[in-house]
Amino acid sequence: MIKRIFISYSGKDSSSVDLCNHLYHSFRQEGFDVFVDRKRIDAGSKWRDEIYSWLGLCHAGIIILSQKELEKDCVWVPREAAILTWRQHLQPEFGIIPILMPGVQVEDLHTNEQYRDLRIDSLQCISHQDNKSTQHTLSSKLSQLKNVKKTPYEEISEQIEILLGDIREDILCRALERLNINTVQAFENVRQSLSLSLLQMHLIEAVKVLEFLVPFSPDLTAVDRILDIIAPNWVDVRAARWILICARKQQLKPAIVLNAASKFAAEMYVRRATCKPSKNCWQVIPITAIHGENAFEDITREIWQVLKDYFNDALISDPFDDSPDQELITLLQHLNGLGRPAVIVMKLPPQANTLITRLRDQYPYLTFLFLSGRELPDPGQYPETLLKSLRPALNAQMEADARKNFITARSILRPGG
Repeated sequence: MIKRIFISYSGKDSSSVDLCNHLYHSFRQEGFDVFVDRKRIDAGSKWRDEIYSWLGLCHAGIIILSQKELEKDCVWVPREAAILTWRQHLQPEFGIIPILMPGVQVEDLHTNEQYRDLRIDSLQCISHQDNKSTQHTLSSKLSQLKNVKKTPYEEISEQIEILLGDIREDILCRALERLNINTVQAFENVRQSLSLSLLQMHLIEAVKVLEFLVPFSPDLTAVDRILDIIAPNWVDVRAARWILICARKQQLKPAIVLNAASKFAAEMYVRRATCKPSKNCWQVIPITAIHGENAFEDITREIWQVLKDYFNDALISDPFDDSPDQELITLLQHLNGLGRPAVIVMKLPPQANTLITRLRDQYPYLTFLFLSGRELPDPGQYPETLLKSLRPALNAQMEADARKNFITARSILRPGG
């Protein structure tokens, strides 16, 4: 049975608030743990961190959609809805149930600028009539959802818990107290609370906690490994989720473009999208894409050589194999079929429509992530079915600041740093 439910709604609509209050009390009586921002967030707590934690920990999401939630100045409901749809791409069994309040039609979600890319209109929506009937319909739908034993967020949090395992509990309590962290109080223990908090904290704040823990950790590398896990915290999930969506298409897979300039940024976005640390994340493989007059031929030649070098240790050398490249092709096809495609990273050349089309045809089992520098391509320059821009775009200094903060954090936390 699923346990944790997240309800997204706008406090500006009285009917949404009334329904939300009804659902909160009804589902709690049924034994669910329900997150509603007004009900669960303590005054003075870091509410953004707590909301993001629950979006990663819930087993199902309910989105209440009235005319207020569809307005342009409604910020949090579209943001929460985007993260919930990312959760569903991570775990297809994750349930999202939209509730359409009076005056809202399925077609509105398809045309609304904030919701159309989320494709909520393709889900089974409930048309609200009265609180009791909506709650009854929701209970029926929730009972049909598959049990999600552990969310990807919990799984990555467990890796931090293991690394914190040798540090005394009273020390971990002191670490929480230093930042006045009240998040996820409903969860099992202080180790889990600290692990989940670290996954949502700004890196600079996290370093304060980790630096405090360094003298108490018998394993000198544990804190550094925690830093590696939380490094992608700065990446906006709403943008990163498109990597997951595009990469897992099996046919006519769109390439992706990020307005960044470094492999560091590309890796952080892929890790944020997949909710995996560096050791078991998808392979992110940069190429120079330096070419002469025959751009496609030169780039494909480099891609293939880099792939052979990268996967060399995984392949089995056989002197009797008449087609040694086939084993690599089979491996890449299998990884793609498993939803773990290799990601090729390169700078976006000007007017790359033909190049992207030919690369996709040549390597349908790879995912291409292009770096466009400070600006994303102009809308309309590339069809989204060919090249998907990761939005919201990076702020001008965000990539440089994130890289600087990560390098600084490593220098502070690594033994001898």
